[in-house]
Amino acid sequence: SVILLDVVKTLAWTFLLAGPGTIFIGLLKRQLKFKSISKIQIFAAFVELGIALWLLAIRTDIFAIIYALIAKHIVLSVVTYWSSRNLWTFKGHLSSFKGMLKFGVFDMASQMINQMTTQIDRILIGKFLGQTALGFYVLAWDIMSLIVGKISGVYNYTIYPLFTKISDSPHRLSELYGHVLKVL
Repeated sequence: SVILLDVVKTLAWTFLLAGPGTIFIGLLKRQLKFKSISKIQIFAAFVELGIALWLLAIRTDIFAIIYALIAKHIVLSVVTYWSSRNLWTFKGHLSSFKGMLKFGVFDMASQMINQMTTQIDRILIGKFLGQTALGFYVLAWDIMSLIVGKISGVYNYTIYPLFTKISDSPHRLSELYGHVLKVL
């Protein structure tokens, strides 16, 4: 439908606007500035809520929520840039992007392959066992994923920056990695 197409086109802006904020948050994580990140995310959430409520008072369609989401990503990108501006420099050489592009291509390909392989079980269950079995499977999988995601999310949020901090010491890095694997 035309409305759905307009919604998807408008939501596509969030992908473009979320990228810079994600990069700058990564820089702040690397410096273990979790308190700053939390403050920024809380501020952006309040901006999103305020804009959503204001727009919903003016218009009562889905675009009020979408515009609020876009505003949140703009705020996140601008404020995280401002907070991390001393943590990076841009030299202006295209060759400086070469390493990032190589990493990005492989990371994107890895995520695409991972997404396809994680969905094949659902396709097969739906095809051979039916919608009811698929529904139960998806519900059980989602509950398990929620629990694992909450636990591993805490580790990822804190351990990754620690790994980057001690990356110059392979022995300490190996010890910490072994400890994390034992805990998980």
